[in-house]
Amino acid sequence: MTDRKDSWPTSGYSIDPHNESKEFEMLKEAVENFIEPELPEGATSIERALARILWEDRRDRFAEAHGLDGVADKACIARLIDDDLDECPHGHASSHDSRMLHHKPPAADHSTLWLDDNNDPALYSMHVYSTDLDAHLEDKPHSRWFDIVGWARENRLDVQTRNSWYNPSTTQIIFQPMDDPVPEYPDTPELWHKQEWQEKVRAAYEKADDPPVGVSPNLTTKTINDRDYHYLQWRDGDSVVSQYVAPVI
Repeated sequence: MTDRKDSWPTSGYSIDPHNESKEFEMLKEAVENFIEPELPEGATSIERALARILWEDRRDRFAEAHGLDGVADKACIARLIDDDLDECPHGHASSHDSRMLHHKPPAADHSTLWLDDNNDPALYSMHVYSTDLDAHLEDKPHSRWFDIVGWARENRLDVQTRNSWYNPSTTQIIFQPMDDPVPEYPDTPELWHKQEWQEKVRAAYEKADDPPVGVSPNLTTKTINDRDYHYLQWRDGDSVVSQYVAPVI
């Protein structure tokens, strides 16, 4: 073990010689002058100062890299989960409706629903403070990362992190629709809510020995002990596979 700082971790990269220009030296001097005096509590840090200068460029680079062309009036993640929604549904239904998709994910803060060039939802982003990702349940530390990842999985969303242009102390978390290997869902039966029905269909595929990727199954009804049940059927070679989905309601 050593106390010598020259053995500590480095920045990980260096400036190319051709970039060590007069402008670079001026920037370096300006930064050093900014951080040299002892700043009073609450004063702007160098990280926040640089973020204030660079935020627009970093935001625009992010949008360009992901093919984004605009933002929705309301950052409602339900529109990303259900592409049949043309607007946020939460002002038009009872808040007690347990079938209603969530308006936002866990720990949401500084959120945006981004649109593609067809004005369709493409990506949901939020800038979250690291302290807000820590919670305490029954006096035990608990990271809300588990809540975020679990929630995303339940709603068939991929979750990733990106650099934040909002504030150096935040992490940008983005959600995108998951590439779904499951075949097209059969039409939602009458009296079934679409989200609940798709969850039942996904569960049926998971129970099947050979989920029918690339196959469009037929929805059939079987009567057992005077009750009707929905089943999926598809052909597997010379055989017909049948998988229970849910009761007829």
